[in-house]
Amino acid sequence: MQITNSSITSSTTASKPSPKATASSAVTTPTSNCPTSNHTIYTSLYTSDLNVSAVTSEDLLSLTFTKYCSLSSPLDAPGYATTTLTAAYVYTFNDCIELCAAYNFWANNTVCGYATYQAQAARPGNCWVGWTNLTSAELDVEDSQLLLPITGTDVALLTT
Repeated sequence: MQITNSSITSSTTASKPSPKATASSAVTTPTSNCPTSNHTIYTSLYTSDLNVSAVTSEDLLSLTFTKYCSLSSPLDAPGYATTTLTAAYVYTFNDCIELCAAYNFWANNTVCGYATYQAQAARPGNCWVGWTNLTSAELDVEDSQLLLPITGTDVALLTT
């Protein structure tokens, strides 16, 4: 509104609409930190959310995983009970492990015991997490043939 000589007149100005938001053109490709992380321990970021004074060794075990590079999925281990809880499309091996750790953190137990990651897999999933009775101690045996070598498939098991 403009006030001119004691009279009120209305004025409007046509404006151009603002540009619409556009999606980022950056493309992110899923990656793995294997083989450099092979046989290393990964502790979930969820440990930072634990009440430090009340943390038990059992709490940490449900959030600590051993990484294995280029192995078949625990689903392929003969004689072991393994169930997939869910799958997701993630961008790193660590993100896949965090999906499993999230189950354990929010359920306050060790429901999720493995994470299998294939960086080159297509949507809708390149990360599968679930329960298994296969342990990292069994897999660490020198002559273990429980999981066979498969390039491009990385596995993390709850550390035992």
